[in-house]
Amino acid sequence: YQDAIARAEGSVNAIQSLTRDNPTQQLALRRLKPRLTARFAELRETIELRRARGVSSALDVVGTDRGKVQMDAVRAQIDAMRAEERRLRVSRLQQMDTAYSTATLSGVLAAILGIGLTLAVGFLVHRSTLARQRQTWLQAGEVGLGQAMLGDKTVHQLSDSILDFLTSY
Repeated sequence: YQDAIARAEGSVNAIQSLTRDNPTQQLALRRLKPRLTARFAELRETIELRRARGVSSALDVVGTDRGKVQMDAVRAQIDAMRAEERRLRVSRLQQMDTAYSTATLSGVLAAILGIGLTLAVGFLVHRSTLARQRQTWLQAGEVGLGQAMLGDKTVHQLSDSILDFLTSY
């Protein structure tokens, strides 16, 4: 009896601590405590009757099924609390699955977006490089054409010089 009281108090305190953030379980625990108190009171009464008046008096109290009714109420309350914890666990697992799916989808989309942006930047850099090369080529051609036209030349010499440059360029 003494061991059961100590274990029950320890379990109730542990449950109270573990469910501190759950008002539903705290309410269920407040309902459970008087039932446990009543059950232990009935057991204490039976033990005291056994010591004071003998086995038959104790059996008379046991025969009323008052203790069984109280214990059934305790079991029912504990079963309800377990059902609530199972429901919470299933809910949390579903939330975790949803969060995992969302995180996976976000990661995949971020990777696709990253690849797309990398390709776009690469394309723009390539296009810019080609434009710069084309501009450099045009500037070099203008300089070369200007050099081909330098000096006092006749129209025939000038045209030959321009055509020679343009042909090779």
